[in-house]
Amino acid sequence: MSDPGMRIRFQIRIAPWVRWISHLEYLRMLTRALRRTGVPLRYSEGYNPHLRLSFASARPVGLASDAEHVDVLTKEPVDPEGFGQVLDRSLPSGFSVVKAKAVDPAGPSLASKVNAARYRFVYRMANSDVSLWERAIEDVRGAYELRIIRTRRKKPPREIDLKPHLYRVSVEAKTQDQIWILADMASGSHFNVRPEEFDQVLRRFLPCSLGPDIRCLLIHRLDLYRRCNDLEIKVWCL
Repeated sequence: MSDPGMRIRFQIRIAPWVRWISHLEYLRMLTRALRRTGVPLRYSEGYNPHLRLSFASARPVGLASDAEHVDVLTKEPVDPEGFGQVLDRSLPSGFSVVKAKAVDPAGPSLASKVNAARYRFVYRMANSDVSLWERAIEDVRGAYELRIIRTRRKKPPREIDLKPHLYRVSVEAKTQDQIWILADMASGSHFNVRPEEFDQVLRRFLPCSLGPDIRCLLIHRLDLYRRCNDLEIKVWCL
């Protein structure tokens, strides 16, 4: 007899004012919210059963996000749209459901397929010329290599080149005192560019004369996707 359950994929938005929540705290909050929905969800077996959840990518602490994708298994068929609405009402302030959809229960895990992310970096631009930022971005794009020293807990530092893993950089918008930079970069189990590493690289090409004006106000993860031969495959199609 076939399993009547479903695999529901949903997308969570994390507002800037709750961005300092850790992944473990986020997992606990989400688990409680899912239980409050009353939907018959599938748990693992053993002495300490837990919800069968699958995350696309762990969110670094301090990042706002529009693209926290999660898969959950149910014991019986449910309406994905209705499930998303009920879950949205169960979440605390600062968290909301963007979308929910049924996906292939036998499909690959999100973590194994997602390999790219899109970020928005919001910088303070007081008393500085936007052309300086545009020139710095052109220098980042034209650089032959972008080497940094990556430090890791309980492991020796190592030198890596971010250039092959930085796919797109551009100015998204600018105001009187802010500039928004869009950056697409590798994200996932194969290779992951940390947002602070991109910030470190960009600062190399900005004039020292800007001084304290170079301040990153917010990093916002806008999207996760699979990059394959320069094509962007959305999470909902994986």
